[in-house]
Amino acid sequence: MPPRCQNAFTLLELLSVVLLIGILLALGLPALSSFRATAVSSGSRAVYNTLNLARQYAINRHTNTRVVFYYDGTTQDLNLSKQYGTYTVIARTNMITDPECWCQVGNWESLPLGALFGNSSVTNGSLNDASSLNSTDMDFGFGTRTVAYIEFKPTGAATSPTGGGSNAGTLSIYEGTRRSDGTPAYVLNSNRVDIVYKALVGRIQILRP
Repeated sequence: MPPRCQNAFTLLELLSVVLLIGILLALGLPALSSFRATAVSSGSRAVYNTLNLARQYAINRHTNTRVVFYYDGTTQDLNLSKQYGTYTVIARTNMITDPECWCQVGNWESLPLGALFGNSSVTNGSLNDASSLNSTDMDFGFGTRTVAYIEFKPTGAATSPTGGGSNAGTLSIYEGTRRSDGTPAYVLNSNRVDIVYKALVGRIQILRP
């Protein structure tokens, strides 16, 4: 009876594969961290530019503008992909006859993948704690949702955060991803950028804590 020929991996070959996988993982993790850091950096610069453009729009058009940040936390929301990562600009259309009528003047913009909005303490995932931003409910065509916002006046000044008792507000951008229900999963103790605005003068700064 002729001998059977069996194909199998040797222990040395298996160890070599495990070692190779370990090396690839070790090389990939720093790259992932660098990718997220770049997302936070480029995202904060884009938001900074949008805030300055909204402020200039308010001055040029003699009206109020808001940069709104979408963060509604309901799991029934059909726009989960927008939460904690998208923003747009709206402007007041008639300050005299209908001061609460706002018109969207910019497209919805998104933070890069790997970056999310948050507050400076990230205690509850809310963007409108006392030291951060104001918030309101608005309808953008997909139902009434909660948005946080930074508002600029025709003078170029910004409104103070409601209840904060402060002349300044802070919007933070963290490394992170969205969970399946749309809520944020922040990577704490990592790269973070704070966008700080001064209410009286409307000055905007990018700070790295």
